[in-house]
Amino acid sequence: MAFEVAVYTDCAADESISGRTGFQFMAESAGVTPTDEEFIKNGGLHLVPADLSAQDPETHPQTCVYREHTGRLYLSRGRSTGQTLSGRPGNQLTQTIIGGAGDVLPMRPAQLFS
Repeated sequence: MAFEVAVYTDCAADESISGRTGFQFMAESAGVTPTDEEFIKNGGLHLVPADLSAQDPETHPQTCVYREHTGRLYLSRGRSTGQTLSGRPGNQLTQTIIGGAGDVLPMRPAQLFS
């Protein structure tokens, strides 16, 4: 298997791909495109449950999102991580793998999630 990887979270400017502070891509492999980034941000990110945001993030359910777009497969795993850099609750970490059918199959999304 060979696929691309992208990691999205709240990070400082010197830690982000874009050089900005806030919710950004913190790391990504060389083949991740701006189109991939947009697709991940629009439906592939972990959402911290609003009614749980102030509670222990270890008790929040993890998420798994599997989608296809223009022949590329996206599997995102996410979890709540606690406070953002500014100190408010609601930080999260989402890691996404991106590839074609030959990069992921015959694995199934549930196998990759585990």
